[in-house]
Amino acid sequence: MPIIGVKWIYSEDAVGNVVVGIVTWSRDWKVCILGLHDKKFIDVWENTFTGGIWNVDIVHTGIFVNDKWEGWELVVCRVNNGVCFVKNGDILECGRSGTEDDSHGSPICCVSFYGCKYVVCGTGRGWVEIVDAVSRKVVRSEKLCNGNVKGIQIVEEMTFDSDTADKYAHNNVPVSRLIINASDRILRQYDISDWYNMPIEDWKFEIEQKYQDVVNRIQWNTVKFSPSGEYVCASTQGGSGAAHDVYIWETSMGSLVQILEGSHEELIDVDWGTRSVNGNVCCIAANGMDSGTVYMWGVRPSQKWSALAPDFEEIEQNIEYVEHEDEFDINVVEEHVENVENDDDFNVDVVGLDDRDARGFKFIKGCIIDTVL
Repeated sequence: MPIIGVKWIYSEDAVGNVVVGIVTWSRDWKVCILGLHDKKFIDVWENTFTGGIWNVDIVHTGIFVNDKWEGWELVVCRVNNGVCFVKNGDILECGRSGTEDDSHGSPICCVSFYGCKYVVCGTGRGWVEIVDAVSRKVVRSEKLCNGNVKGIQIVEEMTFDSDTADKYAHNNVPVSRLIINASDRILRQYDISDWYNMPIEDWKFEIEQKYQDVVNRIQWNTVKFSPSGEYVCASTQGGSGAAHDVYIWETSMGSLVQILEGSHEELIDVDWGTRSVNGNVCCIAANGMDSGTVYMWGVRPSQKWSALAPDFEEIEQNIEYVEHEDEFDINVVEEHVENVENDDDFNVDVVGLDDRDARGFKFIKGCIIDTVL
């Protein structure tokens, strides 16, 4: 069956981030996890969830020990029975009360954060639930919109250890943010930088920016932050001409900076390109719904001619320069005599006071203020 979702699993080593596995889920309700060992993908776990799957995310990456991948953990949003955790192949149910099931709706999207200490889930009735990954219980819930929450994305300033939730690396991200894609056609962005310094009971959901197409009232399929968190992009949903684009906004001011065009079909998933060292790689990819074609947009870097010399500039084509016969001839004697004659007519003022210093700044006249001690 066609694969409808993919998650790459990365791990940190002496060289840097490397792929250690891949998680896929398909239309036949099957979740498959593959581990990369000796440069080959091997089957680690496969299971079919009756009713279907909304979303899957990684909680713990795990490691290879004695040719076995141990310690991996996933969170799965099922169409039936809500969220569950899968640890080393064992399915562990998430504790939700009956009141939450009835009033909040069933979770349809999820994303882990804070070193996989928590999982944020969006429900079909506009609620956001925060699940403790250790106790597997809902520890905080908040209603943020009237429609269903179709997608959640988080970008964090720091990278956290998945076992201790301690900070160990900076992500070159100025502000930690959370964005929600809702069915009411509005993308809601929240600043969550303070969450890491306060108890979960004090976490606040204060909207930082709202993104929407007021004129066309477009629905959004997928929303993703840039690696640096300075921009956010979203693919459009629907059959109109405007639904074949990818919108890009600037996250601090909320202004629309670019609309990526060129695709001939509706775009489903969208993501930013490979993360660079400084997080500034601008390469966006999206897949088409009808043909499965992957569309990519990038920025062609311009050459900095000013680095060679201030007066260097780029030209359309090579210009053949014709040198005149005496253009570069230099007569040293005549030039010296001419300079001496010009200096004889110049009067030097040795008495007057300059109103500017050697740097060209105007002198400021001082004053004396009488004070009584």
